[in-house]
Amino acid sequence: MHSKIKKVFLPLAFFCLHPLFGRAILERFDSTDTRGTLSNGAKIDPQAGLERGALVVNGNGTKMQYFYSYEMSVTAGETFALALNYRTTENFPTKGWLAVVAFTPEPGQETPPSFYGRFHRMSNRWMHRRHEFTIPEGVRKARVLLRFDLIPDTAQVRIDNLRVAPVIDGIAEGIDLTDFETDFDQWSLDRHLLFDHLMPGPGASIENEWRKAKVGEAFLQASGSGEPMQYAFYIENIVLKPRHNYIFEAWLNATDSFSFAANGILIFFYKDAAGKAIGQSRYHIRPTAGEWKEFAHAFTAPENSAWLDIGMNMRKMTANDIIQFDHIRLREGEDQLSLRYDIDPDTRKMAIVNHFIGNITKEDIARIDYRINQKEQVVRSIPGKTDGETVVDLTEFADGEYLLSAQAVFKDGSQKSSAPVAFGVYNHPDWLNDIGIYQPTDPAPAPWKDLQLNGQQVRTWNNSFTFNKALQLQQLTGLDNRRPWISAPMRLTFNQHDVLGGGKDADWEAGSSMVKGTSAFRCDDFICQVEVSIDYVGFMRYTLHFNALRDFTLSQGALALNLPEVDFIHRCDGTWTEVGAVDLNRHQEWSSKHLYFLQFGNIKQGICFYTPKLWPAAADFEQEWVKASKKGDLTMQLINAPLTLSKDGDFTLEFALCPYPFRPAEDNWKKIRFRAGANSNCDLLWQTASMMPYAGSLLTFKDSAAVQAFLQKGAEYQLVYQIPTYILETIPQWSYFSKKWRGLPARAYDFRASHGGMMPKGDFRERTWVDLYIKTMVEHLQEHQWGGIYYDCFGIDTFLDNGGIVLPVFENRAFHERVYHAQRLHNPKSLTISHLGADQASTLAAFSNVVLMGEQYRGNFVNHRYFLDFLTLDEFRYENVVNIGPDRMLLPQYRRAEDVNNPELTTHVMGMALAHNLMVYPNFIVKEVELRFRDRQFAFGMQDAEFFPYWEPNPDGLTTSNPDVKISYWKNPKGIFAVILNASKAPVDFTVSVPGKLAGEFYEPLEDKTSA
Repeated sequence: MHSKIKKVFLPLAFFCLHPLFGRAILERFDSTDTRGTLSNGAKIDPQAGLERGALVVNGNGTKMQYFYSYEMSVTAGETFALALNYRTTENFPTKGWLAVVAFTPEPGQETPPSFYGRFHRMSNRWMHRRHEFTIPEGVRKARVLLRFDLIPDTAQVRIDNLRVAPVIDGIAEGIDLTDFETDFDQWSLDRHLLFDHLMPGPGASIENEWRKAKVGEAFLQASGSGEPMQYAFYIENIVLKPRHNYIFEAWLNATDSFSFAANGILIFFYKDAAGKAIGQSRYHIRPTAGEWKEFAHAFTAPENSAWLDIGMNMRKMTANDIIQFDHIRLREGEDQLSLRYDIDPDTRKMAIVNHFIGNITKEDIARIDYRINQKEQVVRSIPGKTDGETVVDLTEFADGEYLLSAQAVFKDGSQKSSAPVAFGVYNHPDWLNDIGIYQPTDPAPAPWKDLQLNGQQVRTWNNSFTFNKALQLQQLTGLDNRRPWISAPMRLTFNQHDVLGGGKDADWEAGSSMVKGTSAFRCDDFICQVEVSIDYVGFMRYTLHFNALRDFTLSQGALALNLPEVDFIHRCDGTWTEVGAVDLNRHQEWSSKHLYFLQFGNIKQGICFYTPKLWPAAADFEQEWVKASKKGDLTMQLINAPLTLSKDGDFTLEFALCPYPFRPAEDNWKKIRFRAGANSNCDLLWQTASMMPYAGSLLTFKDSAAVQAFLQKGAEYQLVYQIPTYILETIPQWSYFSKKWRGLPARAYDFRASHGGMMPKGDFRERTWVDLYIKTMVEHLQEHQWGGIYYDCFGIDTFLDNGGIVLPVFENRAFHERVYHAQRLHNPKSLTISHLGADQASTLAAFSNVVLMGEQYRGNFVNHRYFLDFLTLDEFRYENVVNIGPDRMLLPQYRRAEDVNNPELTTHVMGMALAHNLMVYPNFIVKEVELRFRDRQFAFGMQDAEFFPYWEPNPDGLTTSNPDVKISYWKNPKGIFAVILNASKAPVDFTVSVPGKLAGEFYEPLEDKTSA
């Protein structure tokens, strides 16, 4: 067979999004498909714009160098606004450049003078500018022109987001910004008008990192540039109404360097209709101690004001001085009472505070009363304070749901009431339970096997752990005792003492689900009590309790492993930044100062490392704490700063090791066909469904009959969405337990539009929340037989604990385990699909049948379109194909319409997925194209197929003549279904060699053509 394969990497193709309204212009300059005509050296640079492309023009030294032209039909008397973003080079002449609007009159009419709008030099940042012009009488057409005059060829301007639109009732639709609200989610930048007005300067960036965001999955960051007067960003040309009240609100996270008032100032510049400054107000940034804090800046627009610019001013700040903003909002402020409360479930008291918004002040108030209602009856009326908190004792209330409202009586006799807010009282929670908690003596659940303890050896479903008498892991092999996971005994030292090398002989407790061993090491300075436990998965947890025999300093502590064969080390901390696989065949060695969970090995087997915290409890250390090499050496420093203990003082350190795979293979790829058109047997009810009142925070529904009707017509594997580590604020119990249940540092998803509230990060260490979740799930699943559950955002997260950073992996894993078993209490065959983000070694993987990955590449796909632009093929395998036990599914990450709807990019994604035997979550790609792949795949038949990947020798001898062309295939009694992937950036010629005679066909999915 001889063929030329279409290249996987295709030229970047961009599309101009035309506006929906008539007689207007919208040019994003992302492609050569512009509405206007380019000339005189103007060109599109696909990477020069605010988001992607820009119009780039150099001067040519001539007068009247017109480089853009667009003609549109107009009507006399109409007013239009022209706006754009631009940035010049530093050497651009101060006179700037022009937008010219030339008018074409009706036949027999004189040509009126053209309109001229000037754009001045702006070299250190992007700028938004707006001009307004009115169509003269007798004019039928207007031509919008962009022009240079005597600009040298060394001077350049970049132009983005050119818009022209009619001004109706004082507002130019699609240009003028009157208010805004955004959480900075990256893929919506070019869909939100705010981002035409948000102009980044030195140090500003939009960070696409969901674990660090407060709301959504991205945030705006400003870092110092060292300049004495730095403006990191502006939000320019916001429409103001004179003498109206406004409120700017945002979440803020600022480093300690902003303790001085002038270091960081958010300045609100007021301008008149001509753009002249007429005043300003300021909000001074203050440190937030590593936590997001919400703030509000209220102001009244001055007389004669028409426009507002908001600038982030920083003075002599360094790159380590950082301000982060999320969920920024600007709105008109009305006179109102804003009622807030805070409940302490430990003291069972509620503190109520009323905020006055708009022109109301506390001096205007004669009296304020709070009313508590239940079932439309007033339960309590409480005199309130106009300034400060009013405290209510909740022990006097029965458990249940209530409404709280405030009524203010003004000194002039008028009254105003607040909107009622719901709260709950749960002094005696009735949902506490032990469902899903496995005891050591319980039989191991399927698909694992009962543990076996024989002397110092523990056998799991897949591995044999052999210890010495002091609990040192000496051997870790397969059950045949031949295939080694480690090459030498594990070494654990503190102050150079081998704490597992001798000491008290271990005591063992044998159980079918968990085996525990205890031992002790003693030296002159301390006693170290050693505990190890191994459960049915093979999760081996060490707990080290140090007790000081005298004053001493623990200055060294290290864990060392050696593996016989490694290809990569995979690191994860729950985020999407600086995570993933490091190819040790390329880099040979790797080290880091940042705390990660680690996966070390090859595609078939290896070891994972987990710890909630080291010493000190930090995310980053002053020195490298971990080093790994291609030789198989993995060394971890558990003590990274001197720890001084007084006599009788104590210290506890915990870590875990777990060999992978974590569970037996199930080959779910043979039977699951997720959203596969006519072949589909698996689907998902998403959290936004109206019948899910809590958006997946709890597994409960509004209407039981509607659920049953839905399931009767649902797929064989009908899944329901769940997000157990995020808690919707409208859950009645949240109001009472929020102080305990809110995870810190706090972040949230915004579900106000669909479900009436925010969804904050929950603290799964709180038993009252976990028990409520488990009980609600079991009761629902007892009545409704779903085919399975899809879990989102269920992995590890960072928490603040006593001023330190902790990754509570053991509590997280215990929640995973409880949910897994509770889900199967009434349906042992229930399916679990879990979204792991970037963490393929997550403890959630053991308790999943299928794991979904791919979302961690979202940031990469902002600037790239192909996996192999930012990953090697080996790295892609090490992040998506490693045998951790559950089957794998890939989630594409195109978010812009021009990428989502691009058949070439869909072909690329499907080629990568099929070549690696990955199931596909078919979002953000072209449905018609992806089904071309999967229709043929399922028609061939996966149920009785075996997969042979390109990275391993295959028994059928299928090869390609070009090393850049990879071939993977499935084989069943029908024959062979092969996927051929070009991993280069150019078209290539190749031949496929197949021993013997084979009749078949070649299918080109992009062109939908079949040939013999």
